[in-house]
Amino acid sequence: MFIAHGYDAWVAPANKVGLGYRVTREIAAAALPSFLFLAGVGMAVRWLRTPATEHTVARRSLALRGLRLIAAGYALSLGYAALDGGLEQPAIWLRSDVLHAIGASMLVVVVLLFSARPGASNVEPGQHRSGDARWPILGAILLSFAIVMLWPPLRVYWSGARGVLGYALAPFLPVDGITRFAAVPLAVFCCLGFAFKLYCDTATVGRRFWASFALVGLGTALVGWSAVHVSLDDSAAAANFVLRMNVLDGAGRAVVVLALGGLLPARVQPPFALLGRHSLLLYAVHIPFCYGRFGKPLRSRLDLAQATFAMAALIAAALLLAAVLEAYSKRRAVQRSGR
Repeated sequence: MFIAHGYDAWVAPANKVGLGYRVTREIAAAALPSFLFLAGVGMAVRWLRTPATEHTVARRSLALRGLRLIAAGYALSLGYAALDGGLEQPAIWLRSDVLHAIGASMLVVVVLLFSARPGASNVEPGQHRSGDARWPILGAILLSFAIVMLWPPLRVYWSGARGVLGYALAPFLPVDGITRFAAVPLAVFCCLGFAFKLYCDTATVGRRFWASFALVGLGTALVGWSAVHVSLDDSAAAANFVLRMNVLDGAGRAVVVLALGGLLPARVQPPFALLGRHSLLLYAVHIPFCYGRFGKPLRSRLDLAQATFAMAALIAAALLLAAVLEAYSKRRAVQRSGR
């Protein structure tokens, strides 16, 4: 996430050439699919921990979480507009951005939960839950396939929506001038993360599993990337093919990121986990230092080496802020438990 926004905002246009900057773009392309994939994993974790008698409550809770993310997205856009200017332009602070897309994608996955019955119960961590997860896994895969196939025609059909309808559809479907990110097609990554966690709950997960998983993701990403960059004509069919292969590329990247996390030695994982637990807040805070008012002294003025130094400082500041938030959260938890 930091690499995606920091280098893009800070590096001068003349320096956005060469292998070094290209590598940052390839890493950056894994950020959003990984967020969505992990959101799906988190939803599956919650579902698996829920007794069958409380499935309705769990669905409602997960749906509300998705709606809260959409609301947070609007609040954040409004805050950015107040900070950097643009309150007079509704298309700026009412547009659909990353948080809107994540929340809307979670709502799409909630639809799967009306048929998903993985047999959750109060089971100790690490033990397999009873029940059959094949159908929800299959449902997630089929829904992903349907989204990928329907994305190009929906993109054309709904792109011209305007007024209230356009703003209402923007988090779910791409609308010109309003949508930056939408649940179609990003919900694919959320569905796949959900299916992956259900599968892992019935499989033996170790270093060999993660290594195999990384190779599968790498192969998938290479196929998608190659298909996107192959020389094609300008026909509508070719454009639709590229759009679908972009989704395949993103899914492969998300798989690689998660697998690499699984392969990390235990002693190296805590800083990444700390950033992950507070990632949404860190997302909100770091944007003004990249594209907003606080990033103006650096914007489009650095070479790659200078931007790398600034990136290290940004990550260090993020870790410090995350550590402070973690300590505060633990203190509040202790205070509540003592009441």
